[in-house]
Amino acid sequence: MPLFDLEGQPLADPWRTLGDEEPLPASSVALLVSWARLSTAPDAVAGRSAWGVSLPNTVDPHDLFALGLEPPQVIALSFPVFRDGRAYSQARLLRECLGYRGQVRATGALGRDQIPLIRRCGFDALELAADTPWLTAPLPSYPFVYQGAADGAVTIGERRRRQGGQS
Repeated sequence: MPLFDLEGQPLADPWRTLGDEEPLPASSVALLVSWARLSTAPDAVAGRSAWGVSLPNTVDPHDLFALGLEPPQVIALSFPVFRDGRAYSQARLLRECLGYRGQVRATGALGRDQIPLIRRCGFDALELAADTPWLTAPLPSYPFVYQGAADGAVTIGERRRRQGGQS
């Protein structure tokens, strides 16, 4: 599936998604492996210069770092259905608790109205079907926020404090 930035612009995707039964390619290939494969055989990525993982939304991100590997360059988080938002929590844990600085991409069933939340939680990219109808329109953005999040946006309360309490 094509990769897009959070403005809906296409991105080059050098990552090859490896099936669970496929043999490992040369170590120079940027490889995206499943959590099922990584959790049972973490040595599959040990020593690779570029690797990433597809993490189901049922896995605690702490479990990934508990494997003792170098952090992956990419973590793909899944939205299996529109109403399932556990990947938001995973992204915030990665950014705010674990200090992860690599690419976090959202995959799966995403609606256009989720983009502002995806930005706030720390996602960098969207992996979507090329025929996703809402990609032809500008993606929504909101200049003001009420709560702090992984994106570091200044909240309305902080703006008011900086202005001396004026609204």
